[in-house]
Amino acid sequence: MDHDGRSPRARIVAVALALGALATCGSAHARDRTGQPSAASVAAIENAVQRIRDLRLTRPVAIVQMTPEQAAATLSQAREGAIDDATLAAESRAGAMLGLFARGTDLEAASIRMYRSQLLAFYDFHTRQMVLVEGARLRPVADAIAEAERPTPAVAGRVASPVTDAIGNMIIAHELTHALQDQNFALGAKLDSLRGDADRQLALRSVAEGDAMLVGWASATGRLDPHLPPDTDATRDDATRALMARADGDGVAAAYDYFNFPYVHGLRFISAAYRRGGWPAVNALYADPPQSTQQIIDPALYFDRPTLPDRVEPRGFTRVLPRWTVAARDTYGEIGIQVILERNLGVDAPSVADARDWAGDRMVMLRRRDDFAVIWIVAFRSAGAARRFAAAYTDVLARIDGAAIPYSVATRGRAVMVIVGAPARDGALARSLWDASSITPALVERGRP
Repeated sequence: MDHDGRSPRARIVAVALALGALATCGSAHARDRTGQPSAASVAAIENAVQRIRDLRLTRPVAIVQMTPEQAAATLSQAREGAIDDATLAAESRAGAMLGLFARGTDLEAASIRMYRSQLLAFYDFHTRQMVLVEGARLRPVADAIAEAERPTPAVAGRVASPVTDAIGNMIIAHELTHALQDQNFALGAKLDSLRGDADRQLALRSVAEGDAMLVGWASATGRLDPHLPPDTDATRDDATRALMARADGDGVAAAYDYFNFPYVHGLRFISAAYRRGGWPAVNALYADPPQSTQQIIDPALYFDRPTLPDRVEPRGFTRVLPRWTVAARDTYGEIGIQVILERNLGVDAPSVADARDWAGDRMVMLRRRDDFAVIWIVAFRSAGAARRFAAAYTDVLARIDGAAIPYSVATRGRAVMVIVGAPARDGALARSLWDASSITPALVERGRP
């Protein structure tokens, strides 16, 4: 046991989970304190990953080195199937108007700043290369973890080199697992196919990241164990908050749970799958992935009581707003509702619990020259949950915009309709939306073996 009573395994897992908070799309991670791993060490990790994961690479994984600036440019450049700048800007604006991010948040710029300062390696699903970043150092992350775990003075400000070396191996193993996923299950193409549905895409990313976390953990510890240490939640929370506190004040840190989600909840979900049927059960998830972050949060809604989200379709706005065009569409899911309520009302606000009653949602971002408006329809499991959310969310919008931007929040049965922007003043729009929009309950799938 360590000085603070936590096992070395729990410490390694806490570090790995905290590193997840520093990664967004592209599976980027923090970097090693000693520079680049040798070709021999990468080859050894590659063999170990294939053995642990019980999958084989169908072709060699090209490994290239880049400077931090080159790596950041590679991750940000436009690619076929990737989200374009205009859509990303619209989604950033919509997220800010609805309270998911702070006003003025530039998701692309924030991601690039993070990439430049924190990258060690990433697997590029489009070029199918593993990129190692030159001159990488893990020391800032090691210091943050040491601070998060409140070490004794004798070890303050440092992490033992065996742990740091294990982290480096874990990161390389993590990225090589993504190569396995891509080659065996076409993961990159599947993620690209879910553009415009962030909730389903995040659910699939959670499968991939949880899978890679479990393999990385096994590679670092020499033991495959899908049972999380009992203090993982508290340790992860402390470490993640310490890391995000060091991020710049661009508003992303306030929603750290959202970015950390696929690592923390993904590991829990994959561990549940592995305990039920080993790697074959995990492999099956890529053919029949969870359809929402709600199923990731509560694995029973996937494995035991299959519960799919309702299909929500906002319609009727084009008749009332003929000069407005659709700039973006998206789905936020249970995790999006949770983050919006937490970052605006506080993590202990009673209304946060209503996120669990989410049943489906759809957002449409509209634009007319320099004006933007958001239509967001959310379905809940009950009318009571819809009314409670509507009341809490009215408070959220008042805190975000006050009287500066018009907004309206209305309920009908178990549905909540939100309009933010100038069109919120138009009563005809709300009537048309209620008349034409639809919420279609999903068919419950047959139980899985």
